[in-house]
Amino acid sequence: KMQSKLIYEMADYLGMEYTPGCTWVDLYCNGKYQGLYLLTEAITVGDGRVDIYDREKAHEKNAENEDISGGYLLERDVAEALEAEEVSFSTDICNYTFVMKNPGLPDERELDYIKSYIQDVENMLVNGEEPFEKYLDFDSFAGQFLIDKLVLNPDAMRSSTFYYKDRGSDILKAGPLWDYDRAMGVSLPDYQLRIGDYPDTMNDWYMPLYNNEEFYNVLIDKYQKL
Repeated sequence: KMQSKLIYEMADYLGMEYTPGCTWVDLYCNGKYQGLYLLTEAITVGDGRVDIYDREKAHEKNAENEDISGGYLLERDVAEALEAEEVSFSTDICNYTFVMKNPGLPDERELDYIKSYIQDVENMLVNGEEPFEKYLDFDSFAGQFLIDKLVLNPDAMRSSTFYYKDRGSDILKAGPLWDYDRAMGVSLPDYQLRIGDYPDTMNDWYMPLYNNEEFYNVLIDKYQKL
């Protein structure tokens, strides 16, 4: 997990919001030393974590009829990795699967809203229907893009990739960063493949961004800082 610690520190340096805190711990079980582990915060909605409107708490307070524009915490993952109890949906063009992390059990209105919103984002990116700035936070997307490419993460933007949207905002943000156990050469075949194909192994959402001059300039600024 040494690479995960370094990558989270890179994200902190770039000012990426809600990067999980982590620290090294020596683990003992029944008096026997089990090794050195990286203890890491979970990605959840709440104070000190992803600090957006908490739809889970809204459910507890029976506030489902209020503004449903946020907050939503989503994880993009491969369909094969989904747990039986998780609520998910897939997009129409790229067939990307998104898991609902907050609220974990959305009502029908919430699920319909976020599905439609994510599909609008995908339509915009793939078909060029709207200016990217209408829906996307360039700063967070550029930070995620840059770090994933620098560390050659085989799971980049296909698994363990988080996005969030707050209430009262049209903007989708990328992050927090999560799960880099295969990055930095741990998975050597993927590492070598990504060197040869850079940057064309990025998914269909990110290649239009990479080719957008404004986004590219944000990316370059972050690269120079890092």
